[in-house]
Amino acid sequence: MPTTALQARVTRFFEAREWVVEPAEDPSLLLLHTTDDEPQPWPVLAHVNEEPAGVRLFSVLPDDVPAENRSAVVELLARINYGLLSGAVEIDLEDGEVRARTGIELGDAQLDDAAFDSLLEAALVTNLALMDASWDALHDVANGSVDAATAAAQIDF
Repeated sequence: MPTTALQARVTRFFEAREWVVEPAEDPSLLLLHTTDDEPQPWPVLAHVNEEPAGVRLFSVLPDDVPAENRSAVVELLARINYGLLSGAVEIDLEDGEVRARTGIELGDAQLDDAAFDSLLEAALVTNLALMDASWDALHDVANGSVDAATAAAQIDF
């Protein structure tokens, strides 16, 4: 399944944690699924980039934000992202897709497996925590049931 050495490392990392790794239509993407009794309620993707070398992780909100609520979600995302040490939550203004993004930039670094795994683990933990903490607020603002300031005030990072 992996087509590059970096994809193979990413696949090994997730399979060692008992995640299912599936190829996506885009060969640079891997679809990731937990295998425990309570799977993630959102899709998780790994984008493996060879040049420059790096891995970006995305937790994707399953439903796109309706056009009429996108400006409120943009405000919420500005409130969420302000002050984050790493990662971000972003929206595609064309289709309303919202996703939490974290990653590691490798460049020319030659990391052993332990160092690579440590960096990717930190990116994964941050990614899942960011989406988990933002989940309710994102849904509430996306469906128009609460304003961005109120929703953001309820997020606990």
